[in-house]
Amino acid sequence: MSGARDADIGQNTVQNYMLDRNANFILTVSSNKDGRKNLELVLDKELDREQQQEVTLILTAIDGGIPLRSGSVQIHVTVLDANDNAPVFTEELYRATLPENSPIGTLVIKVSATDLDEGINGDVTYEFSQISSLAEQAFVLDSKTGEIKVNGPIDFEEESAYEIQVEGKDGVGLSSDTKVIIELTDVNDNVPEIFLKSLNGHIPENAPPGTEIGIINVQDRDSESNGEVRCIIGSNLPFKLVPSIKKYYSLVTTSELDREMESDYNITITATDEGTPSLSSSKIVHLMVADINDNPPFFGNNHIKRILQKITNQVLLYVPYLPQTQTGDRMAR
Repeated sequence: MSGARDADIGQNTVQNYMLDRNANFILTVSSNKDGRKNLELVLDKELDREQQQEVTLILTAIDGGIPLRSGSVQIHVTVLDANDNAPVFTEELYRATLPENSPIGTLVIKVSATDLDEGINGDVTYEFSQISSLAEQAFVLDSKTGEIKVNGPIDFEEESAYEIQVEGKDGVGLSSDTKVIIELTDVNDNVPEIFLKSLNGHIPENAPPGTEIGIINVQDRDSESNGEVRCIIGSNLPFKLVPSIKKYYSLVTTSELDREMESDYNITITATDEGTPSLSSSKIVHLMVADINDNPPFFGNNHIKRILQKITNQVLLYVPYLPQTQTGDRMAR
């Protein structure tokens, strides 16, 4: 940088330079063989464009005359941007709650990162940096807006929460990460299932009340109240369900059976959950009543009448016919 000029000569010409106090630059002065001075403005401390985009300095030249005279000039330094700032997310952890029946295209959450650099250095794009295969099938990330949307089926019973790592990257390659946790809420989308365990399809008619016919197990994949199940059977039957351990019931008799009155039963078991709206399913148990020898032989009224009629006909068939005459009557008298 060239120095100042002074029309005077000798001691009255420029003797010294002074740079006003600042945080970044210093001035070095050297002399040529001809006595002229060379000035260099040297960066002493790193600049930060994001804090100060332009620096204004005052350089003063001072002569050696009496009285001293001086002249000043302004130096404007424009600070150019360098990609020295990585994107910074607005949150270290993003959380979202989502019903499991949310349709494709539903907005889950939007992540956002800012970059103090300008131009391409400050343009942030987004991508998944760590994601499970299930989450990758379920969600999609817009690289420009940072919006995460539903992109496939999500099932609370298959996965109740997803943890995803999202990377924000600027145009030249600086990046940072944030974590996204998506929790699913259960909806009542599973029908109760009924399983028959140790079922005895035949029972003697003289089995005492309380005889166990089989074990019923009910299952519902939903959670909380959506998975709570009530199990009942049809009314006016000589059977009942007795709860045992959780989700298990014993099917037992409530009275003696009579095969001659009812030889088999179709028992409808219905399981209903506590969800809103509730879902239910049914299963039919077919039970045969086995005969025992509890009735002696007997003759019904109609049967006896037929037998008596048959006997009477046979007697009439074998009795000889003896006709009576007047002569024989007189002779006998």
